[in-house]
Formats: sequence, structure tokens, C-alpha cells
Amino acid sequence: MTAHREQLGRELCPITNALLSAGYRYAVIGATAILIHGYEIRRTTRDVDLVMVVEGGFSAMREMLVNIGLRPSSISHRFAARQGTQVDILPIAGTDTVQRAIQTPEGGSFSALGLSEAILSSAKHDLGTCQVAVAAVSVLVALKLNAAIERGRDDLPDSCVCLSEYAKNDIRRHIAHYENRSVLTYDTSGAYLAGADFAGNGGAEIVASTRQAVYRLLANEVALTRTARRLQIGEEVPAFLLQAFVGGMEASTS
Repeated sequence: MTAHREQLGRELCPITNALLSAGYRYAVIGATAILIHGYEIRRTTRDVDLVMVVEGGFSAMREMLVNIGLRPSSISHRFAARQGTQVDILPIAGTDTVQRAIQTPEGGSFSALGLSEAILSSAKHDLGTCQVAVAAVSVLVALKLNAAIERGRDDLPDSCVCLSEYAKNDIRRHIAHYENRSVLTYDTSGAYLAGADFAGNGGAEIVASTRQAVYRLLANEVALTRTARRLQIGEEVPAFLLQAFVGGMEASTS
């Protein structure tokens, strides 16, 4: 286990253990989740992002999190752990209904699309002192591709790293390449599988939103070029990965 993974365990385990003890479902999302999955995104993340199921929205979440030892801030979704780690947590009402937005007490909002899928797709990952629930990589990619439309210096590069390395040691990647060798290379076969896996995990709204986000990103030559240069890969590679990802989505839903 790497030193960084052990550090993540020291920061996350007290929080996630307390959530589980209190009976709350959650999933780690964002860059921290990608790091836990073992992908080498070319940056360090300064915060931890989680989504949790809690009735009552931000007020109920705040009370519960303060009770387990997190310090609130002036921003409704942001807390600090005892170790000083910044923790951003979004509450959703449940995983069995479509929730499109999360309204904040400050009058703002966050998109809730894909957050139910993050929890439903999550699996336990060992961080040494505990196991934490982490959203599936394919869902993490979809969340980041949607975020890349609105913000995101990091979201598209992070997505491309995941798509490039997805299912790298999985026989499914070889099979996908063989069965689709007229349109896929081995290097893009992982992205294709990620798209297919996401379409299998995602509800209709997040799948439609992600498809639209991919097409918008494919039309954004500046973002694609910036991503390629940042990752030090060929300038055509981000577009090839996105095309393979959406191709996997289409194949899975056709």
C-alpha cells in the first residue's frame, strides 16, 4: 500500500466509519475516488468529495456531521475533518428517485444527476485501517465529463486518464478490441468499455446528459488541445477517447 493511500485512509476512515455507524449510505466521488481506484492523475487533490443519502437536506446533514466531529464552514457543503482535511459533502434524498438538483441554503444549486448512480455503483476499497465505498470509475468519468462543460481545468484531463487506463488488465478490453477492431484501437478499447459500463449503471437522464456533454467537448478544440498538452499525449487522443466512450454508450443502449 502506498504512502498516499495510507494518508487517504487516515483522513477518510474516521469520517466513513462514523457515517456507517450512524446508518448513512455514502460514496466517495471526485479526484479522491479516482486516486483510490489507482489511476495516476497528474495532480494532487486538496479535498475529499462525498455524496450521502440523508433526509432533510443540508440542515439535517450539517447537524449529523457536526455530531461526528466535522467542523462546519460558511459554505453549506464544506466541512473540515479533525486532521484538517477539507471535506465537501452533497446530500441526496435517496437512490430510488431521480433528483435533478440540490438546492443550497445560500440560494445556489448543484446538479444531482449521477449522484444516485455513484452510490448504487459503489464498491468497497481497502485503505488499510478501513474499507471505504467508492463510486465506479465509469460513473466518476461521467460526472467529470458533465462538470467539464461548466468548469473544469481538471475534469477533462482526469477523465482522459481514466478512459485511457480503464480495464487495462481485463480480458474484456482485448475482446472489445477484437470485436470492434474496425473502429477501435487497443488504446481506445478501454474507453469503449467504460462507456458501455456506464450506460449499464446510469439512469436515462444522466446517460442523456453525458452523451450531450461528450458531443459538446468534442466540438471544443481548445479544451481538447489543452488536455492533450497537459497530459503530454497526441493532440488527437482526447477526441479518440471521447468518441470511443460515447460509442460504448451507444452500443450498450442500442
